[in-house]
Amino acid sequence: MDAVEPGALGSFAEFRKSWIKRLSLDPTQMNEVGQRLRDYLGDLILRRTKEDELKGLPKKTLRPVRIPMTPTQLERYDEILRLAKSSSPEEGDKKRANHHLSCMWELRRITLHPDLVGGALASAPTSERASRTYLAESGKLRWLLEKLDEIQNRGEKALIFSIQKSLQDMLVTHLRQIYKIPVPLINGDTKATSQTRPNDTRLGLIRQFCDRPGFGVCVLSPIAAGAGLNIVAANHVIHLERHWNPAKEDQATDRAYRIGQQKEVEVHLPLLFHPHRPELTTFDLGLDKLVSRKRSLAGSLGLIPVAPVSADELFLEVFGDRAPDAAPTKPTRIDLGEALKLSWDWFEALIAEIYGREADSVILTPKGRDGGADVIVLGFGPESKNILVQCKMTGRSILDSEHAIREVIGAKPGYARSLNLPVLEGAVHTTAKTFSKRTKRAAAPEGIKLQGSRWLRDALARHEVTLSQILKRNRVRKRVV
Repeated sequence: MDAVEPGALGSFAEFRKSWIKRLSLDPTQMNEVGQRLRDYLGDLILRRTKEDELKGLPKKTLRPVRIPMTPTQLERYDEILRLAKSSSPEEGDKKRANHHLSCMWELRRITLHPDLVGGALASAPTSERASRTYLAESGKLRWLLEKLDEIQNRGEKALIFSIQKSLQDMLVTHLRQIYKIPVPLINGDTKATSQTRPNDTRLGLIRQFCDRPGFGVCVLSPIAAGAGLNIVAANHVIHLERHWNPAKEDQATDRAYRIGQQKEVEVHLPLLFHPHRPELTTFDLGLDKLVSRKRSLAGSLGLIPVAPVSADELFLEVFGDRAPDAAPTKPTRIDLGEALKLSWDWFEALIAEIYGREADSVILTPKGRDGGADVIVLGFGPESKNILVQCKMTGRSILDSEHAIREVIGAKPGYARSLNLPVLEGAVHTTAKTFSKRTKRAAAPEGIKLQGSRWLRDALARHEVTLSQILKRNRVRKRVV
């Protein structure tokens, strides 16, 4: 402002006394203070909004809705909340910040669907009934199906915005199974142009979605669905997973709320809450509060761009001093089915956690450049064995991987020197039920043990392993070679 009209706002001390201090004492006066500031500056501020200037646009209604967590979500949410508060004051700032960020990310996943925790893969659809049951394990997705059923009965179309690719894929596959319609997905993987397959581009998919009569659903990333996309055939916008930048969220909403829209637009904001702890600010409620505050600040003052929510702000809202410490639910003990769906790095952490129950110490090596060993086990069992472990995840029932055997063999010399251990055994662990014949032939001469899902099942029966223990183990990795 000083560049446009020097002295219009007085000195900084005067500005702080007249405007900033009042807002800091009572943020609820933001709209009133903003209007007073605009009136004070008069014609120095000229603002135009879409709603004010485009008189032909129909009404847009924002519909936040509070949804209770399901029992499974409650258990996992409470467990990660406990873990977030368990960081020690002795930990360095960087390590503690990484811990908090990891917990925040897992809470975000749990609020979407409990199966997404740890980057796990969603179950594949088999029938409409099975898909409805599976999605209903999430309070938010159960609400989504109810809302989509209403939209289907009205013969209207909906845009569903989500950020994580795992959720996007889950929605597309299961919604296709449930509603028996094409469900286009527009994200960073969708081509902008293609000479050979124009129908598979962003504009091609949108054109087909808009031209198809009656009910329709399109899943989009709020990042990929930026400016330039016109999807006025839809009059329902569902922000299933909120963007931390209010401007990005508004831009996503404007794919439907723009010139050419003939119907009233409903913008749905599903917000998960903790039914047993109403005083708790959940991830959804905390993010909604911060996004609304920043949007209101920018809109009220008319002087500043909308700022995104920072991780620190959201952490204080969700994990800060106002959040209760005690969690009423017990930690979630994982079973074989859940273990087989973990992400590759969580699977490594799980194997390390299991070995840690029967060994003197266990080292989880860094992601990438691990020297051929994912887990180092020292002093395992009555014979105090030292073992180098290679972990392999697969969707197949049989693991065919001579490469895994060669990795373990190649890892032995370097780790033997670094650990000063002349004898190191080897093992390969996998999510598959068994191993191919050639993998067994490669392992036998070297004495490398091959452990499939049966070993994992028996180990989980012996030891109670929780999701928070896996997360905690996964964040402590150490380079040895």
